Amino acid sequence: MASFSFSSLLLLSCAGSVLSAVPHPSPHANSLLAPRASDDASDFSWIKRWAAIGDSFSAGIGAGTGLYPSQDAYHCSRYNEAYPALLNEFFGSSVEDFQYTACSGDKSIHIYNQAKDLEGDLDLVVLTAGGNDMCLSKVIEYCIFRGWILTKESTCDTWVTEALNNLDEIIKDNLKSIVSALSDKVNDDGLVVFNTYAEYFNEASGDCNGECWYLFSSDPAVELSVERRQIFNEMVKAINKLIQEVVDEATDDDAIKFSIVTSDWNVWVTEAVDGQYCDPDSTGAYPDSGVPELQFFKPDTTCNVENLRKRELVRANDTRVLSEEDRMVLREMHLEAEESYAHNKALWETSKNPSRHVLGQLDPRQSTSPLEPLCGRSSTDETSWIVVPDFLGKMFHPNERGHLTIASFVMGNIINFRSKQLGTDNPMCAKADDFKCWKKEGNKGYVDYNLIYESKEDFCNNERPSDSAGWRLSKTYYKDTPEEHQFLIIADDDQDEFDEDMCHSSFKRILDGCDGNDSDNPLNWKSGGRWVHEGYTYEVNPKRDNRPWPPPKERSGICLGKTVGLILFDEYWIRGKGWSTWDYGKDTLLPAIKSCVGLGVTGWQFAYLDEPDWADNEWHAAFKTPVATKARCFDNNKVQFKAGGFSDGCHYEKTIE
Repeated sequence: MASFSFSSLLLLSCAGSVLSAVPHPSPHANSLLAPRASDDASDFSWIKRWAAIGDSFSAGIGAGTGLYPSQDAYHCSRYNEAYPALLNEFFGSSVEDFQYTACSGDKSIHIYNQAKDLEGDLDLVVLTAGGNDMCLSKVIEYCIFRGWILTKESTCDTWVTEALNNLDEIIKDNLKSIVSALSDKVNDDGLVVFNTYAEYFNEASGDCNGECWYLFSSDPAVELSVERRQIFNEMVKAINKLIQEVVDEATDDDAIKFSIVTSDWNVWVTEAVDGQYCDPDSTGAYPDSGVPELQFFKPDTTCNVENLRKRELVRANDTRVLSEEDRMVLREMHLEAEESYAHNKALWETSKNPSRHVLGQLDPRQSTSPLEPLCGRSSTDETSWIVVPDFLGKMFHPNERGHLTIASFVMGNIINFRSKQLGTDNPMCAKADDFKCWKKEGNKGYVDYNLIYESKEDFCNNERPSDSAGWRLSKTYYKDTPEEHQFLIIADDDQDEFDEDMCHSSFKRILDGCDGNDSDNPLNWKSGGRWVHEGYTYEVNPKRDNRPWPPPKERSGICLGKTVGLILFDEYWIRGKGWSTWDYGKDTLLPAIKSCVGLGVTGWQFAYLDEPDWADNEWHAAFKTPVATKARCFDNNKVQFKAGGFSDGCHYEKTIE
């Protein structure tokens, strides 16, 4: 599975509301939500057998890397950064069986069969369902991506009406059937988490009128007016309301023994971040620098001059004010669009992954069930479906950031359920934590990860506060060196206890949650931060803020040496960054020199520079050795390697300026 990090946020719900956004470390590190006590609601080790079923929102089409070469995963477009995959990795080794059958394109009738086919004795099931029953693929196709030439406004309206009819007539019973099918699959003390969908569009302004949403540049894009966006969002709100009704009715149904909750991540997308299409700050590009928290995949919707001109021609034609010349251009546009459509259809049908239908792969399989919505291919419409690859099918689906949000909300609901089951307070409903990473606050200090972990061990194992409430405990390590840093705990006025285990886990959360699994930080420098948690403030504070920036990706330096006069001794100057930064060289560089040279190291000088030099070096060392040591000790980097650094050999020079 590809590396990912939850460190950006942990969204947790309490009584149906988002109460906090707490960072936590990558699941590749030891989780702070790992088991700590049998009555700890944030201990997920009770989840031994679990399953994820549903449609493309649970399969995670396009999010990360495909879970291939499994043929079933390929057919269903399951990806490794879909929220179920993230959860399974986070749950860790306590999971004995994970059944992942969510499939892109599945309607409720197919998801019902997914539920029936599960092996039982499940502790947890997560799912999405209902979106495909609304024929959302057709709404997206005919109302957005086909443009103004290949379709008409009335066709869009027809599919919107069909979606709303399905919502009123069949979807609720379909979803209830899925929940009922889980009755003999989920343990009586188990949990089902039913995820909602999220509203795609920002409705704040008409800025989106300047974007071009189309699949074919030859076809003038439809304007996504505020009114049109509101229609799409109302459809999402309607199905979310219906999902909540199904969950509420299941909760009151005595025949259903397991617990069931709704996980509504829509609140984060619409209220907490700028996560929707058509945001006023959007550039139209993807990724979008103006909307970095965008939660969905999208195409590049920036407009070119030609398309805007075509759009104006279509508008003019609607009002019958075209000149004869413009009418000729419009006729050519119709022919060009039809040719482009046919050409792309042929390409997609022979593409690498032709396993789903139009736009989001919502309609790949047909069934004889009378409850199945008629969203699929029509026998009289040869262009009613196109097989598309995942890079197109993922549009209007959660991106990697969106799946992280969904996973976080699911985790919050699991913790809330578990706290009620155990009869304990929900740890996420306590006073909101304050978690900050100094690097994100603009601080440029950092510390070697080995040193800072050693300091943590010493601080938590050996330092103790006074017995009075409101105590303060701190210690500074490696003073007056580039690695100088402080560990600090401040107890609230009503707190007087010191918990050694909490000390370790809290500082570990800071160290792992703020830095780690970062390709731009291969040496794993630690920048520190603050966590205010359960009446205590924990801080890790690097003190030197003028180290080389950005932090070095490798340990390096410069070595210059020469043989001096008739006395015949060698004289050296060495500078370095990223090594020997904590001991004035006495535990690293000097012992390495002596181990190679032997006796006779004289004139030893070592100092840390007030500012990094022109090569970002942080310290300077000068010393003398007996003659003929350069080739066997320094040219080959033997000393430098033993000291933990590198200088690409040693060169003959007189001085270092």
